[in-house]
Amino acid sequence: MKKIPLQFNSDDYANAIIFHDEKIALQKQLTNEVKKQLGATPGEFNFEDAENEFYFQLELQKKEVNSLGLAGNKLAEVLSLSVDEIVRLQVQLKEYSHVTLPTVEAFTIYAETEGEIAKYNSCINVIKSIETVKDFLKKIKGTYYFNDLIVGFRPLLTWSVGNQKFEPNVQFIKATDV
Repeated sequence: MKKIPLQFNSDDYANAIIFHDEKIALQKQLTNEVKKQLGATPGEFNFEDAENEFYFQLELQKKEVNSLGLAGNKLAEVLSLSVDEIVRLQVQLKEYSHVTLPTVEAFTIYAETEGEIAKYNSCINVIKSIETVKDFLKKIKGTYYFNDLIVGFRPLLTWSVGNQKFEPNVQFIKATDV
């Protein structure tokens, strides 16, 4: 069934983009810190467990010179490598664990069911009717009374100040009791 977009929440979408960008920036900082400590670019890296992942990468990198078979954390101590910055960045990054790349679809409200699409089409028909008769109303009343129309059709329509036109009322379309 076809979905009809009703409303896009641009403010929340913009905030989600900002959070995602912050997460990516922290991941880059963490990667750079690991790279600095290892002296090489790490392979696949698990950001959620950065400290243990660093130790694992260190073990892999120093495998040939680690004749004692030291664990990564002991190897870091012997080599005087500090993981404090890695731990700090890991803690910060955990605050962004729920953040994913936002999509426009996730921040858009759609008319999806047959009932919602029927209500949407009814609203569009009402808007077309208003547009058709508004010139006649101007001639009859002398002035076009938007307030009268807004009050009369408030359950079905909203007045978009930015677009200066009527739009379908999202709450009406999504309501299940109407």
